[in-house]
Amino acid sequence: MSAKLIHLALALSIVHLIVASSDFGLTPFGLIPQHCSSKYEGGVLKAESLAKPGRPCAPAHQRGDMPNGWTAYAQWVSKTPVESFLGNFTVPPVPGDRALQTIFLFTGLQNAMVSGPDADVSIIQPVLQWGKSAAGGGPYWSIASWFVGAQAVYSDLVRVNPGDTVFGNMTRIGNSWFIDAYVPGPSSVHSSITVDVGATELYAFVTLEVYGINTCANFPNGVSVFSGLEIDGGSQTPEWQAQTERECSEAVKIVNPNQIVIKF
Repeated sequence: MSAKLIHLALALSIVHLIVASSDFGLTPFGLIPQHCSSKYEGGVLKAESLAKPGRPCAPAHQRGDMPNGWTAYAQWVSKTPVESFLGNFTVPPVPGDRALQTIFLFTGLQNAMVSGPDADVSIIQPVLQWGKSAAGGGPYWSIASWFVGAQAVYSDLVRVNPGDTVFGNMTRIGNSWFIDAYVPGPSSVHSSITVDVGATELYAFVTLEVYGINTCANFPNGVSVFSGLEIDGGSQTPEWQAQTERECSEAVKIVNPNQIVIKF
């Protein structure tokens, strides 16, 4: 194991001690105090209504010394507000070594980049998850939809299977965003939220985010294929840029504007 991986494993072991407590939970945008996360209860949720008087919440990316967690991703910045981002992604095999790891795969939209202590950054994202998070979970793949800023809201976790294809849908309807993780087929499972985020979405991502990786065997053996990627009904053609902060064999292959492969 490399010195870098050992350092990350030690840091993440501390993270999982925190996550295991009743005070913090893990989101697809970092650690968050439990009182700052909640399950979606229906209707149109206003992001500004999530704040709890007397119990402030810091933006997710500023919580403690937790590692970023984004080990492989593609990003693109739009010059005009994004109105929709659709795409499919495949459910990988189960990890060879099933321990305390949490793995997130998702398409996502952000209003800004992380740029300082006063940055008001949020993300919307249909998410495929292995392991535990603030929404629940365990040693299996599941889907949910998330809004994470200073507070987090998540839909019901729904179990899915390796080989399934998840359709991620982020569509602006009026002042609100409909975010949906959907697996078609006989079961036809959806897990969605509708949120008025109060922000303009400009930054698009296709992401692998991980926590608690102590050995490369904690990753699945294979790939997740993101296909049919479509922004604003195809009227925008993203020029994706690949980024990796590799700990094992993670890689991003941009096949074309509509297809990206994330390798573990």
